[in-house]
Amino acid sequence: MRVRPLAVAAGALCALAAAPALAPAAPTDMRSGRFKVQLEGVQRTTWKTSHVAQFECDVTIQGSGTETVAFRSRPTILEVDAFGRTTVVRRGRGQPILDLAATITRQGAVSSTGNAICADGDGGGAAPAGPDCGTRRSNLSVDLRYAGERVTIEPTIAAPLDTFANCPVAGTSWPDLLTRDGRGRAIGRTLPVADLFAHGKNIVVGRGREVVEDFDTTSTTTIRWELSLTRLGGADGR
Repeated sequence: MRVRPLAVAAGALCALAAAPALAPAAPTDMRSGRFKVQLEGVQRTTWKTSHVAQFECDVTIQGSGTETVAFRSRPTILEVDAFGRTTVVRRGRGQPILDLAATITRQGAVSSTGNAICADGDGGGAAPAGPDCGTRRSNLSVDLRYAGERVTIEPTIAAPLDTFANCPVAGTSWPDLLTRDGRGRAIGRTLPVADLFAHGKNIVVGRGREVVEDFDTTSTTTIRWELSLTRLGGADGR
């Protein structure tokens, strides 16, 4: 009388073992989409320096200047995969790089006066080159970062050379872009993943300010940029 229940249980275990394994359920909040992305912005730097001679052979220095960098990328197609708050952004199979065209306008001058009897040398050699301040054009690439639903940008390692050979500047200046403010916080803005896929177009605005005091020189840099993301394809990326 006790053998039958055991046999039935054993048969049930065999049936379970023979049944095919159930595939894990696909995540319901996984989203993928393609976006047309464009970045544009302006960075401005002002600076001044003032030093009064402190001893016989010291010199008095006065100077000031400004720099304005206007940058803009071409519309670029990026792909976004999102799972919850985790996102992966890519350009084709590579990093989400945006190529910027920049116009840099720089003006600056420094003058110094000192005690002539402290000068050294025989007066030979070529005369110093004249200032080349003005407006130049250059290019820069930045990575688009989207982590923890916060959008930021970061210049790539391959930065261009300074386009000016003899125009003084201080503080954050071309080819550097301000990516952290005076408190060390990354410059950017939060964009919830739900909003990214819910709206046809999102605009993220990043802005920041940094003041640097270095001995006799003070500089102030501000940046403001706008990143537009226009969804291509389906309604919600599912």
